[in-house]
Formats: sequence, structure tokens, C-alpha cells
Amino acid sequence: MGFLYIVSVILLIAKVVGLLAISWLWVFAPAIASVVIQLSIVAFAIIVAKKCD
Repeated sequence: MGFLYIVSVILLIAKVVGLLAISWLWVFAPAIASVVIQLSIVAFAIIVAKKCD
């Protein structure tokens, strides 16, 4: 009984954390996407600059 109770509590916590992560993802996704795009542009520029040398 105790083991099952612990497992169910862990699953409940995981579900809550997952929901929080998903909701935060909606907030942060645009910011993360813009940062990733900027980094990829910088990386592309560096690669192009190195190929030109």
C-alpha cells in the first residue's frame, strides 16, 4: 500500500510539473524561438565568413 501511494504521489507531482512546463512553454516559446533564430543567423554568418577567407 505504501509503495503504491508513493508512486501515485510521484505521478501526480509529475503531472502537475508537466502542466506547469507546458503553460510556461506557451509563455517562453516565442522568446526561445527568437533567440534560436538569432543564434542560427549568427552561426550562419560566421560559417559564411570563414568560407570566404
